[in-house]
Amino acid sequence: MNPSDVFVKTAMGRLEIETRRNKLGRDLRFVLVMVDGRTTAGEILRQAVSAGAVAGTFDELTRAGYIALEPSSVPAKADAAAPPVATVPPSSAESRFFDTRQLMTDTVVNAMGLRSFGFTLKLEKANSVEDLRTLVDDFTKLVEKGNGKLEAEVLVSRVKELLR
Repeated sequence: MNPSDVFVKTAMGRLEIETRRNKLGRDLRFVLVMVDGRTTAGEILRQAVSAGAVAGTFDELTRAGYIALEPSSVPAKADAAAPPVATVPPSSAESRFFDTRQLMTDTVVNAMGLRSFGFTLKLEKANSVEDLRTLVDDFTKLVEKGNGKLEAEVLVSRVKELLR
C-alpha cells in the first residue's frame, strides 16, 4: 500500500457497514468506516494507528473484498491477475442517503477527529434518510464544537438541504 493511495468501499464493504454481518474486529471496522474515496490511505492509517489499530488493515480489507483502490488512482497498466471489483450503481434515493451519510461522517471526523467515533457508529446504524434526520441535532453540536458556529451553520444547512 502506498500512503498516497485512495481507497473506496466496495458493495461488500458498504453492506458490512450496514449489517455487521461478518463481525469485523475493531481495527478493521475502524479503518473500513474511515475509507471514503477521498482521504489518502496514509492519513487514515495515521488516525487508525493513533487509535491503536495495526498497519496491515488495508491489505486485509482489500484481500477480503471490502475496499478497493479508487479507480482514478489505479495505474493504467492494471495487474491482470487481480479481478475487477464489480459494483452496482445505487438508485438516486440510495445515492442521496449514502452521500448525505458520508458527508456527515466526513464533516464530524474532520471537526472532531477520533472523538467522533461514537457518533460515526450511530451514522453507520442509520438505514434511512429519516434516521439521519434524527441525528442532525447531535451532528450540529459536534460540528459547532470542532469548527465553530459559523462553519457549522453552513455545513448543517447543506446536510438539511440533502435530507429534504
